[in-house]
Amino acid sequence: MEGLVTEGREVFIAPPTPTLAITEISEVRRQGDSLAVRFRGIDTGWQARELVGRRIQARTTVESRNIGNESLVGFDAVFDDGEACGAVSDILELKPPAPPVLVITGARGELLVPLVDEFVTVDVGSVRVVIRKSAFSEQLKEGAE
Repeated sequence: MEGLVTEGREVFIAPPTPTLAITEISEVRRQGDSLAVRFRGIDTGWQARELVGRRIQARTTVESRNIGNESLVGFDAVFDDGEACGAVSDILELKPPAPPVLVITGARGELLVPLVDEFVTVDVGSVRVVIRKSAFSEQLKEGAE
């Protein structure tokens, strides 16, 4: 996680605040087991409170993204409702512009999940990927038959 949290890294705020959608990390310091991060343009406590509950996504280079993809093999996979799904057993690198596809192997067999924000969230700190279950309801029904 610390590799993504570096000074100068561009980040996206989702959903955006009324005044901010894209900014960059201006300072990073360790506080015990956590990191304290300051963002450019967030200068007051009130501005910082606007970020509570929002997702902050770091922009990565293609090179660093590919390195990160390889390291996802072995991550646990869970659905967003908490149900265990299995583990990432492989990553299929398709011809661009298609995104990489996670191969999740578990009790239901294999589930193929495009590695895009609308379907999966990577939780590096917990060594797991969280999959939006509703996006795969048809595929999951077929696997159960």
